[in-house]
Amino acid sequence: MPVVLEDIAPSPLEATDRLLVRRGAGPLDHTMELIAAQDVADLVSVAWADITGKPATFPPDAHNQAWSTITATPTTLAGYGITDAATAETRGTATIDFGAAPGTNMIETAVSTPITAGARISVWFQGDASADHNAYEHQIIFPARIGLTAGSIIAGVGFTIYASTELRLTGDVTCRWQWSA
Repeated sequence: MPVVLEDIAPSPLEATDRLLVRRGAGPLDHTMELIAAQDVADLVSVAWADITGKPATFPPDAHNQAWSTITATPTTLAGYGITDAATAETRGTATIDFGAAPGTNMIETAVSTPITAGARISVWFQGDASADHNAYEHQIIFPARIGLTAGSIIAGVGFTIYASTELRLTGDVTCRWQWSA
């Protein structure tokens, strides 16, 4: 039996309005009414367990999101799960002083840092000028002419940087160092 809808006055619909059809107990007990969108949420409340056909998992879709819109972002390396990154205590600079004229071709420089036994140390020339030598010398000449090594580790105290060259040098030369366990 077809349902006949009577006495429905035309009404302009707003974009936020919804049309609700309610079905009653009997075959002719149908009504239609226009309700505001904010009232729709109040009409139906369904428990999560009662929803059928829902997926067991919700894998993320590839997307782009602005970092500034993500809440509870880590503020430390450990917060990202990084536990072996170099910290301020494990890297630094050292000044190698070859002294005044006539200079020397071998020098040792002690570095104080809370180093661990068995650590690996890297030493290299930084590209900046020192008080006695320009950036060109630090970047081009010194890496080719001066051998840098590190050793003599004393756990918890520091290590020694050894510099050697075939020529006698004078003045300060700056190098960078880093150690890792």
